[in-house]
Amino acid sequence: MPRLRDRSVLIAGLRNPPLLWEHDGFALADGYDADAKRYRGLVLPSDDSFQINITDTTLVVVNDEILAHLASSPNVRLRVTIEIEATMDAGFDESKIRTISENADVLRFDESGFEES
Repeated sequence: MPRLRDRSVLIAGLRNPPLLWEHDGFALADGYDADAKRYRGLVLPSDDSFQINITDTTLVVVNDEILAHLASSPNVRLRVTIEIEATMDAGFDESKIRTISENADVLRFDESGFEES
């Protein structure tokens, strides 16, 4: 890997990556909770709400690296799940609920739905 001029080049690359997470991207996390086996503060740099202070302890989580390590284990049963939760004080309008529900059906989500608050 080539050397970077200075830390600002690394931070700029982490904040504005010209990548797609699904293909060759990464996420950033505040840390890893070994007991819960989850990353804390996991965010995608491409997310509009991206807010993370990049420090010496910030973790760079690479998509395919994790799956490759897990999949290479002997006799592994690998299951990848994604949980999505969205809230809106005023609630979601019927059109948005219908569109999201139809997309969830097309994508064959195991579970999907909306709850009244």
